[in-house]
Amino acid sequence: MLGVLGGMGPAATVDFLDKLVRATEAERDQDHVPVVVWNDPRVPDRTDALCHGGPDPTPALITGASALLAMGASVLVAICNTAHLFLPVVAAVTGARFLSMVDATVAEVTGLLPPGVPVGLLAGTAAAQSDLYAAPFAEAGRPLLVPAPPDQEEVMAVIRAVKAGDVSERTAGRLRAVTTELRAAGAGAVIAGCTELPIVFALDPRPVVPVIDPTAVLAAAAAQLFRPVRLAVA
Repeated sequence: MLGVLGGMGPAATVDFLDKLVRATEAERDQDHVPVVVWNDPRVPDRTDALCHGGPDPTPALITGASALLAMGASVLVAICNTAHLFLPVVAAVTGARFLSMVDATVAEVTGLLPPGVPVGLLAGTAAAQSDLYAAPFAEAGRPLLVPAPPDQEEVMAVIRAVKAGDVSERTAGRLRAVTTELRAAGAGAVIAGCTELPIVFALDPRPVVPVIDPTAVLAAAAAQLFRPVRLAVA
């Protein structure tokens, strides 16, 4: 059973579940991945914790992971890029096995772009300034481009807008402007590195540069991981 550690935010969790269903090869209910969801939006803000000394989300993440394990989950996913910075401690405390959104996304970029071609990262400030994506791409010799400080503020404004329910053309336009700047800087693709951002990119049928959606990539990885189990049950 797959355990979904969600609520960060709720719309992003729903987006993952929708993409998991779409990524699963199924002809009947029983062919789908069995899932339990912990969709608790009370988890303290991850960027606020890392950038501004806000409350530590680790205890809430441990509570959620423990609950999912108690409900029978064998593998967990966290529907938040920045939360992955806290998962090593969560895994050590709970013994949970997490399927990494970051690892799956790095592999997706490697398969999409030729070696050495830069990739842009649109993410919350904590994730953008950390080694979360920077370290694996540096190891692979791939340049990682992040927005200039004023554009990073725009990214954060878009993330906050989605969390507040504003998924409008104006919000999409703000994200498109930042994406255009990354393309001009040489990005061959951009990572929608906050789980709110794919919801906005879905409004744009013709993005200015290829967009890599970690939520969709994680959903595909989860569907593939559970495929042998589902076939055995069938």
